[in-house]
Amino acid sequence: MKSGSSRPTILLLSGLLLAGAIVGLIRLRTPAASSMPPAAAETPVPAWGYDQEGRQVDPLAGMEGLAVVLLFVGIECPISNGYAPVIRRLHEEYAMKGVVFWVVYPEASTSMEAIIKHRTEFQLPPQVLHDPEYSLVARSQASVTPEAAVFLPGGRLLYHGRIDNRHAGFGSSRLEATQHDLRDLLQRMVKGETITPTSTRAVGCYIPRVS
Repeated sequence: MKSGSSRPTILLLSGLLLAGAIVGLIRLRTPAASSMPPAAAETPVPAWGYDQEGRQVDPLAGMEGLAVVLLFVGIECPISNGYAPVIRRLHEEYAMKGVVFWVVYPEASTSMEAIIKHRTEFQLPPQVLHDPEYSLVARSQASVTPEAAVFLPGGRLLYHGRIDNRHAGFGSSRLEATQHDLRDLLQRMVKGETITPTSTRAVGCYIPRVS
């Protein structure tokens, strides 16, 4: 009776010892949580346009300064052309404060000759990019011209949307804007304020969507 009753106990002890050995092996092969490499940071999707020389340029790659502003404009868009003076003033005020401005033309059928002529005629900032593949449009979540997109160093999208609220909709506009979204955002950045990423609805000429 004693030998028979001890057999289950021996089997139970053997099982526990075997389980302990397996757990020990697992611990030896699995690094502690503190020693595991951190998760890789999210990498922004590359985006590019073409400069006046036809070279592929990523305006967000290796960016320095306070921010990069992409301003999407349309040659044949009257609302976009009406913002030329506002764009000039913003460039004149904030380019010297560390903000880099790029004027982006997203029409695929537009030639570089037409782009240069338009930039010169409307006295827009000198750095221009043609975006025929809509790469910058997608990266900026832009939908119309004119529309602004503001990026932080590292390529994080901080803002996209209207320049101001002069146009409430098609056929509905004010003589003067009462909210200056882009200017106010840049001013807060210059002051070093913490800003939460945001967006507004821009009114203008639709940019073709690509699948």
